[in-house]
Amino acid sequence: MAEMEKLLQMDENQGKSVESLCKLAGFGSVRSYWRCKKDKGISDI
Repeated sequence: MAEMEKLLQMDENQGKSVESLCKLAGFGSVRSYWRCKKDKGISDI
């Protein structure tokens, strides 16, 4: 999760999809990322 948050904040990744960033962060799929985020109680709001 920390790697994903770091990737989301980097300026060079602003135009990239969440799916491609998830793969860079080591998640097998976007669904895995969302599940992990939900399990940790992290909200987008």
